[in-house]
Amino acid sequence: MPQRINLIGQTFGRLLVTGEHGRDKFQKKLWICMCKDGNIVYANTNVLRKGAIKSCGCLSRDHILKINQERRRYSIEKARAKQVWRSMLSRCIDKRNVSYENYGAKGIGVAESWMDFEQFYEDMGDSPRGMMLDRIENTIGYCKENCRLVARKTQNRNKRFHIYLELYGERRLLVEWAEMLNVKYDSLYNRKVNLEWSDEETLTIPMWGQACKSVMCTLNIMASGSS
Repeated sequence: MPQRINLIGQTFGRLLVTGEHGRDKFQKKLWICMCKDGNIVYANTNVLRKGAIKSCGCLSRDHILKINQERRRYSIEKARAKQVWRSMLSRCIDKRNVSYENYGAKGIGVAESWMDFEQFYEDMGDSPRGMMLDRIENTIGYCKENCRLVARKTQNRNKRFHIYLELYGERRLLVEWAEMLNVKYDSLYNRKVNLEWSDEETLTIPMWGQACKSVMCTLNIMASGSS
């Protein structure tokens, strides 16, 4: 006599067999299955064991939803990358662009292959929010070998018009001094560029309301280290 099959307590995909439910029209034993989302499904032994059914239908719905979400994400990311590409072309080609004088007018061009967006996208991929297209070497134009996607702060540090200040034998970018001293970049910029202060005046004269003790402590440590 064949051994009686008991599937109660077993799981098949998202289905948990909780009991028996007679037989189907082919006289196959039916099982009561509880899906993870709470729905009840009736399935016979063969269907469950072969994996022909693994849920109440929610598995397929979730799969379709995931595909649609991926397509939507791809569409959004690709649209963002296209805007980056258009901006690149505009500042290098369009004389009406406010940035043209710093790019196209100075000989900064775009590789021929990158005149085609699909090739640009294949080379650079998505352009996540907060990331910028940056040229590694500022004297060379836009091409796969000379470009990367970096955070806006990194790109700002790579621009040709950066301001360097030197104090106690240490030469740093203005933005780096601001970060190290924990003061506002705009305050240092105003001192150096607009007020035409010396490097030492710009960096050492305390700023009201901007953690002066911390600034002076940092500078004192640097001064003692340079002596």
